[in-house]
Amino acid sequence: MSFFFDCENGWTATNIGNGPALRIVVAHRYRHEDSEWAYPTRFPDMPTGAEVRLGWLGKANVAVIGASYEDFTTDRGDTVGNAYTTICANDENRMYDGRALPSWQHAQIYPKWRQDRKSEIVLEDILKNLESALLVDRGGNSHARKGRQESHGDSA
Repeated sequence: MSFFFDCENGWTATNIGNGPALRIVVAHRYRHEDSEWAYPTRFPDMPTGAEVRLGWLGKANVAVIGASYEDFTTDRGDTVGNAYTTICANDENRMYDGRALPSWQHAQIYPKWRQDRKSEIVLEDILKNLESALLVDRGGNSHARKGRQESHGDSA
């Protein structure tokens, strides 16, 4: 697993392993010195090469992102794979054997689809409220229209 940030799309997770990543949990820390991981989020399994956008983070400048996950191991005769963790800090991804993120209860982990939907709803509400605040005064008059009318009237 590898994390990448770009200014246009924000954070993306990519499975750079040789096989699928299973039982994925992603979380972040706002500052390097924070001890608590925020918003543990469960991802669907990712095939090799798959990229998933971390939409709920938007373009937030979080200090550390981590993911714990398993591979698909059949040689052990059970359904549990080898566990790994990737920690991205200071633009460097480091991979470790084992699960280094906390073991949250299932109910404490957000499903990715809910995080994505939540971020869409929040962004939609912010845009609507911002648009309303900028364009309409308390009397219901549009500031943009009023401004254009005044300018138009000045130039006539």
